[in-house]
Amino acid sequence: MLLKSQEIILKNKDFFKEKVIVLYGENQDLINDLNQQIVSKFVEEKKISKSFFEDDIIKNPENIVNYYLNGSLFDDNKNISIIKDCSDKILEIINKIKNNINNNVIILNSEILLKNSKLRQFGEYDKLAICIPCYQETKFDIKTFLTRQTQINNIQLSDTQSGVIINSSSLKDQRLKR
Repeated sequence: MLLKSQEIILKNKDFFKEKVIVLYGENQDLINDLNQQIVSKFVEEKKISKSFFEDDIIKNPENIVNYYLNGSLFDDNKNISIIKDCSDKILEIINKIKNNINNNVIILNSEILLKNSKLRQFGEYDKLAICIPCYQETKFDIKTFLTRQTQINNIQLSDTQSGVIINSSSLKDQRLKR
């Protein structure tokens, strides 16, 4: 299932349970922000996010396979697993465990994925996956974000002030949030 990054705010935590989420693209700030947004939806359940790197999982695949198939890895609550620097290599392992993630979430972070990438196709077409592309923001995206934030916080800005803020943001809404 393909989802826009802006739609994450509208979804409740049950939408993400038992899913593999593929976040990919050149906007690593947005990917990190989306990781935090998804994890924050599970705060009341006291789920813990754990980060791994694809290379570590590929070297010892039995650890994560046992974690999801046998329910180990030190926690009854299980967790949200964030796997960074993913490529097509991780798919074999994900396919082994995707049907056993019971009320948990696996987030796969990747750089740019080509259309024919197996990981991207998995995210877009597998019924247990959600795919969220994270492209570099444009001036229009930043202006929309700034307008929304000024309305939420009841702040009045002139066009000149908005222009200065947009130009100094380097096209990253992360900078505007500060």
